[in-house]
Amino acid sequence: TSVSFHPLGDYFVSASLDKTWAFHDVHTGRTLRRVEDHQIHSGYHSCEFHPDGLILATGAADATVRIWDAKSHNNVATFEGHTGPISDISFSENGFYLATASLDGVKLWDLRKLKNFLSIPATSDAGVHAVSFDRSGTFLAMAGSDIQIVHGKTFSPLQTYTDHTAAVTDIKFGHDASWFASSSLDRTVKIWSQ
Repeated sequence: TSVSFHPLGDYFVSASLDKTWAFHDVHTGRTLRRVEDHQIHSGYHSCEFHPDGLILATGAADATVRIWDAKSHNNVATFEGHTGPISDISFSENGFYLATASLDGVKLWDLRKLKNFLSIPATSDAGVHAVSFDRSGTFLAMAGSDIQIVHGKTFSPLQTYTDHTAAVTDIKFGHDASWFASSSLDRTVKIWSQ
């Protein structure tokens, strides 16, 4: 259900509804390690490597976020607090913060203190399907029934985009954050300039 590339580009991790995540070699296509967490009962919806590549986060259908040591593959922290499956995960550019998306909205976690410091409620019953920091950490985008852009440090609202006619399923910033792309159940992909 989700794939994330290691910052060095030699490996990627995949997360699955079969209750496993796996570490793969990009060059050979081999699965190097498959990890099953017996505490997970309904599978993973999302995964993301930390910018330094030393840890990764997984989001599960049971509303938990788990932080894993990328080398030992051990679970080193678990975050609880969402009320539905974790649909997406995004680390800030410096790796201090983790944004997680779910039916109830977006939660921001401080990885230095291992706690939730801000919750941004969903704007509709559809929840939030995708969340994405830009590469500079200046912006955080949230996609659900609409697209919301907030400041990446103060988390104050900056802009809302409502041009999609159905739920927005994903959002990603361009390299310099001067533009972003969104996909939607309205069968469109839109490119937006800021």
